[in-house]
Amino acid sequence: MENNFKFRHPDENDAPLIQELARKCPPLDVHTVYTYWVICKFFSESCIIAEDNGVPFAYITAVETDDTVFIWQICISEKYRGMKISALLIDFVLNYAEAKHKTVSVSIDKENTASNSAFQSYCSKNSYILRCTGSLSLKDLSDPLFAENEEIYTFDKL
Repeated sequence: MENNFKFRHPDENDAPLIQELARKCPPLDVHTVYTYWVICKFFSESCIIAEDNGVPFAYITAVETDDTVFIWQICISEKYRGMKISALLIDFVLNYAEAKHKTVSVSIDKENTASNSAFQSYCSKNSYILRCTGSLSLKDLSDPLFAENEEIYTFDKL
């Protein structure tokens, strides 16, 4: 199958587009357009959007600290899953972080089999391990039934 995939950094005008892609990719959390605007405006260099013939179909967002690039979300439209797009997106973030001499971290919900599979597969094929460096458990004060429980991992080169 021939494709015309192109990859580009988002700009602040892409915030509604990224939100819409997230909305079409359950179980991905959908955040406010303002949240996506912040990511696109202030962390554009560590994020990438994939397009097919000019139509966006995937993205990876990552935020930076002084020493870490934290992968926040990966979204791939259903039609493009299984095409190794996640590997291309993860490659981008790892190469970006390596050039800046930063580590890469990610949090993954134990129940998110797609994310777990994508990251584990990437690591096994690219000589990385995901080292568990912590966990988080968040509650929503307005919704006592909600809980976010994820493991935090760092990519380590073998």
